[in-house]
Amino acid sequence: MGLVTPVLGVFFYILYRREWKLLYDPRWLIAVFLFFLFISPVVYCYYLQYDLHPEKVSQGIKGVSGIRYILWDHSFDRIAGHERFGDPVGKEDRLFFLHTFLWTFAPWSILAFIALFLRLKNLFKRKTDEEWLSTGMFLVLALLINFSNFKLPHYMPIIVPAAAIFTAAFLAQRWKNEKWEKWIAIVQAIVCFILLLLAAVVNVWSFPVQGFLITAVSVLLLSFVFYFLLTKNMRIIQKAVSASVAVMGFLFFLLNTNFYPQLLGFQGGKPLADLTRGKVNPADVWFWNNTFSSSYNFYSGSLRRVYNDSIMTKGKKTWLVFDTSQLGVIDSAGLSLGKQFVVDDYEVTRLKKKFLDPATRKETLTKMVIAEIEKK
Repeated sequence: MGLVTPVLGVFFYILYRREWKLLYDPRWLIAVFLFFLFISPVVYCYYLQYDLHPEKVSQGIKGVSGIRYILWDHSFDRIAGHERFGDPVGKEDRLFFLHTFLWTFAPWSILAFIALFLRLKNLFKRKTDEEWLSTGMFLVLALLINFSNFKLPHYMPIIVPAAAIFTAAFLAQRWKNEKWEKWIAIVQAIVCFILLLLAAVVNVWSFPVQGFLITAVSVLLLSFVFYFLLTKNMRIIQKAVSASVAVMGFLFFLLNTNFYPQLLGFQGGKPLADLTRGKVNPADVWFWNNTFSSSYNFYSGSLRRVYNDSIMTKGKKTWLVFDTSQLGVIDSAGLSLGKQFVVDDYEVTRLKKKFLDPATRKETLTKMVIAEIEKK
């Protein structure tokens, strides 16, 4: 996807300007060479892992070509909804691109859609002073994501630079247009208000700010927001842009110093790794089927290994990671539990109101356990 998107963007640029000679520019050969040079370590690793081992079973498929997978199948099988990736994610969400882009490109997302609409409106007028590389990139990936059976937010950063270019061009072209200045200021004022309200809800009600230093810096950053809104030394469009940047600085500071540190405390893997460090050897830890904790693997420096009966013999002890809802299945598998470490756990990428509400948060938490086990 990272290759297809800019290449199609370049194609739309040449098509719009009808500068066909650009297709034969010898510098494209250098670009192609550099692409294969920089991607070669990844391709080689996948070749070593899979193409040299046709006996391997990966994602339920035997004889996978690593080179084909990384260069083609990984992206396009996701779009097609191939069974190798499990149940489709967001298949029926036809507004996925819209609502995901709104927060991905905040605080400029509304202006980006306005700029895109005007670009499309001018398409048949053939205004050659407009470039269509950034617009083409944006539209291609928007369509691919929106009609994909696996809609993944992390594809969005590919088009953020493209959106930034045509949004900045939109602002520059209307920098001294009084009518547009007013509307841009209104749009950004509404966006800034929503973002400040979001910051208040998250950092005052859901996860209150902890520590004098964070509070002091937050007040300082917030003062910049009000300075840009109230100053008489700037034109209205300058104030709108400056205040938007200040709001994002304020919001990102609170997210990274207060919200995320508190939120990630509910991701059971990290506390579990901290709690068992020096007490449990990660090399002796196995995961019960359908139990996952990337944060535990990361902070313990280990790889996830799925438990199977063959690793257990009478009298041998090892460690098992599981969710308390799986206790009945584990017991019926003939395993007895010994020493245990238990932490709260929540899927922090799936935030819901009940979790964000401090009064009902405990009801949403599950328990992640690492326990010493042996055969009964």
